[in-house]
Amino acid sequence: MERFLACVMELRICTVVEYFYCMSVVGSGGALRSRSLRTLSNENYDELDVVQSLAFVDSRRNACTYRELPRRDWMRSIRDVPAAVGLVLLLVLNVESRAPLQIGIRDGYLKSMGYKDTWSAAKAIGIRAIEIDLNTDLSCKNLYEADSSGHSIANAAGIQKLKETLKSRKIEVSAFCTVIPIAGDMTPEQVQHWVAGTAAAAKELKVPIIMMPLIARGIEDREFIERAQQFVKPLERIAEDTGVQLTIENLGHYLNRKEILEPILKSFQVRHVGLALDICNMYWFGHPLPVLYELAEFFAPYVRYVHVKSVKYPEDQREKRRPEGWEYMKYAEPVPTGDLDFSRILKLYYRAGYRGPVTLEDDSLEKYQMPELRQVHIRDRQSLENIVQILGREN
Repeated sequence: MERFLACVMELRICTVVEYFYCMSVVGSGGALRSRSLRTLSNENYDELDVVQSLAFVDSRRNACTYRELPRRDWMRSIRDVPAAVGLVLLLVLNVESRAPLQIGIRDGYLKSMGYKDTWSAAKAIGIRAIEIDLNTDLSCKNLYEADSSGHSIANAAGIQKLKETLKSRKIEVSAFCTVIPIAGDMTPEQVQHWVAGTAAAAKELKVPIIMMPLIARGIEDREFIERAQQFVKPLERIAEDTGVQLTIENLGHYLNRKEILEPILKSFQVRHVGLALDICNMYWFGHPLPVLYELAEFFAPYVRYVHVKSVKYPEDQREKRRPEGWEYMKYAEPVPTGDLDFSRILKLYYRAGYRGPVTLEDDSLEKYQMPELRQVHIRDRQSLENIVQILGREN
């Protein structure tokens, strides 16, 4: 009982039913969230020989990492009566954690408001979490201070400085971003070194996710798939050793196509390398609006990180196939008024078990000036918060 109370006090999201199974199977201070029966039977998890998926939610950062439990361990664990009772109740009652999706923003999108530092800009729009873009030397590309200094996570002193700044400013980091070229600019070994350094710092700073857009131009589809697998496969070990979730973003000409993205994702264990899904990138690519919802549902079980932005195309262009990137910036639109129904999209992710960060990346911001720009930011945040609140009540 003491252990149960400690777990509730620290994480504030355990239920009594979850406790029984968590204590026997996990044996650590985590919160177990059952998955829906539909999700448990999902093809992605069948292939991994998984019976149950455990989601540990750290309330200090409101982010999810998934850990699959192999069949033999599951069968051994339920020999304990509390585990068996808990498992039956979880499956029958289909208990869901109500941990909120955490609303954040990419750090570079804060600069144009003209505040003295990154943290003041985030505070001005009510944001408590940011995604930090990293250079290959582990300097933080877009973070800025009032004295014009920056930040780096390349060494212990830099990590400590950022940790203290985040604590004093009451800001969390939802993810680090490392844009990885896979067609000549870096070798797989150089990428491994970069991601390893990032993951080590992420572990120290309690950053749960590294987002990895994979970029290339002018190569055949098959070559892109092979290169992506070659570059990313060694990174699984880094994820396993550090506990940091790696994610591939659907970005550009290649990764917004199901026939390329799916085989790449299937090459990895989702608990190590999942998907950073920006569904608007698929709209940018030219997929008709109805197809977006089909793709969002299809890829939802892979989702381990989310970007949000929108577009408002002319009505006669929304449900037809358009050329890649067609008039994207011209029609970029704030989240509440764009074509994409994020209440529908986030519900698909939520029902598939996602409880991680939802990060704003509004490409329409350059159309606005202060003080209207600040209000656009605020409306973006509020629209997502409203959706999250509804999801919490409905589920």
